[in-house]
Amino acid sequence: MGNIPIALQLYTVRDDLAENPIQTIRSVSEIGYQGVEGGPPAGMSNIDFLELLTDHNLVLIGGGVSPVEMRND
Repeated sequence: MGNIPIALQLYTVRDDLAENPIQTIRSVSEIGYQGVEGGPPAGMSNIDFLELLTDHNLVLIGGGVSPVEMRND
């Protein structure tokens, strides 16, 4: 069985994520999480969100994102 990433549900840090998404994602990574479940904060595109996660060595394990939005990004 492969490694299963330890991930954080971003809802638990929703206020911090809305206030400062970059610092929040950085902190999540520094704590030791390997992934997150959730979507981008308001005003951030899916592509920018995925780049932010990649920059901090995090994977997206799931989220409530519209397939239409993903297709458009």
